[in-house]
Amino acid sequence: MNMRGLALLVLAFVVPAAACGGDDDGNAATATPGSTPAATAATGLAVVDVWARAPSDTQGAAYFTVRAGKEADRLVGVSTSAARMAEMHTTVTEGSTSRMEKVSGFDVPAGGTLELKPGANHIMLMGLASPLAVGDVIRLELTFERAGKVSIEARVEPTGPMQQAK
Repeated sequence: MNMRGLALLVLAFVVPAAACGGDDDGNAATATPGSTPAATAATGLAVVDVWARAPSDTQGAAYFTVRAGKEADRLVGVSTSAARMAEMHTTVTEGSTSRMEKVSGFDVPAGGTLELKPGANHIMLMGLASPLAVGDVIRLELTFERAGKVSIEARVEPTGPMQQAK
């Protein structure tokens, strides 16, 4: 079996398993912590290594890696019931000062990855509905230009220096 045949075989099992996350329209893929990554058959997009942290009772952040298939895509939206607002942010460093800046989206290059991590690109969760505790799981809905909506679940991990390397 060639690599393309193997990839299609894997997608035949990954997409149905991932889509069983409970979305009513059946079009969204789902990734849960410790499970098969969210993937979309049409674009080959996969969302992996999903996690979140809550440095305060009112704010949190979510992180993940997006792997593109043969076609580029762009993350253009994010929403969650866990917070009043979820925004895409990047960290800008000027001299010795760093600040977060809201962005309209993140590009995912064809055959490449987009990594969201502490101190860089991330999803900022503002106005948390309730404080997040280590071990909690929150659902996020990502919107991509090509792949459409992808639901993911992020397990809340401890905030600390070890998370920088995750």
